Amino acid sequence: MVNPEPSSDPSPSGKETPGTEARTSDRDEGRRGARGTVLVGVDDSPEAEAAVRWALVYADAVRADLTVLHAWYLTYEYGWISELPAPGDPTVVARQQIEEMLAKARTATGVDADAVPATITIVAGRPAATLVEAAEHADLIVVGRRGRGGFAGLQLGSVSAQVVAHARCAVTVVHLDDSRRGHSDAG
Repeated sequence: MVNPEPSSDPSPSGKETPGTEARTSDRDEGRRGARGTVLVGVDDSPEAEAAVRWALVYADAVRADLTVLHAWYLTYEYGWISELPAPGDPTVVARQQIEEMLAKARTATGVDADAVPATITIVAGRPAATLVEAAEHADLIVVGRRGRGGFAGLQLGSVSAQVVAHARCAVTVVHLDDSRRGHSDAG
C-alpha cells in the first residue's frame, strides 16, 4: 500500500548501491510509514451500506484509515414553496445517518474504531466529481453500485461509472448481492 523506505543497504565499499532507492508516486511522497487511506463514497442506499462494510474489512486488513464521504447536490427546478417549512441542514441529517451506517457496519463486521479510525466528510457538490477529487489523496476508493436511473440494465450507476473512469487510484465497486458473498469488481 505505502512504498517501503528507500534501501540503505550499503555496498561492500560502504557506499549505497546506485538504483536501490525505492520509487514512490507523487501521492505517496512524504507518507512513508503512514497508514494508507480508503475512501468510501456513500448516500442513503443499501448499496452504500454494503460499500461501507466492504471498505471497513479491507481497511482493517491493510491497516488503513477510512474516510466516509457524502456529497450532496440540490437543484431547485421550480423554486421553494413558501408554505412548506424550510428543509433542515443537510449536513446534520447526513452526519447522523452516516454515523448510524458506520456503527451498523462496525457491528456487522466486528471492526472497531481502534482498528480502523474513520473520518466522516460531508460536502456540497456533485457526487462523482467530489469523489474523484477526494480520491487524489486516497489509496483506494470504494463505491456501491446503485444504478437508480432509468437504465436498470446498466452494470454500473452513473456515479460509480464516473469514479471508475476518472479516479487516479484503485476503485472497487461493491454490488449489493456480491457484498453478501464477499465479491466485488476491483479496478
